[in-house]
Amino acid sequence: MGTRYVYYFNKKYGRSGHLFQDRFWSEPVEDDAYFVTVIAYVLQNPIRAKACESPGQYRWSSLHSLSCSDSIIDRDALFSLISEPELYQLLELASDTDLYQPKSRGRKCRFEDEEAADMLCDLADTDSIAMFQKLNHDPQRSVVVELIARQVPIRQLARVSGLSKGLIEKWTAGLSKTQML
Repeated sequence: MGTRYVYYFNKKYGRSGHLFQDRFWSEPVEDDAYFVTVIAYVLQNPIRAKACESPGQYRWSSLHSLSCSDSIIDRDALFSLISEPELYQLLELASDTDLYQPKSRGRKCRFEDEEAADMLCDLADTDSIAMFQKLNHDPQRSVVVELIARQVPIRQLARVSGLSKGLIEKWTAGLSKTQML
């Protein structure tokens, strides 16, 4: 049944591959500063998901393990990078500012998912992502190409549009680098 459904779903939505392919991705953590940023990001995720108002309120937060002596977290390694008071201060700052912008790590600026979704809906002249998904491939393709030209990453486009990464790559494969910039 699972195989049939995946075949049906992929055919219906112009996708390919596994049904949950490309949902998650990884990026190497190559320096200590970025590692600390990743820790703060992970601890702030329940707040972004509106599951709580502070990291300490989330039942499953690893923040609770920092006070346990039998924790699987290597406290010495963590606190050699950032002191405990600094970590809590960072978490406070994170709720007021967006310290996860790639530009703060020297990478090119990216868009928040909500901002990319708004641009997608504006360009498609739709009120929602669900309406965008009901459009034919030609208007979807033109919106995707325009957003790629505005430097919205393919993975982010796939995430916010509900289109497969493979389909977006197929649509943009013929574009030269200058057309994308």
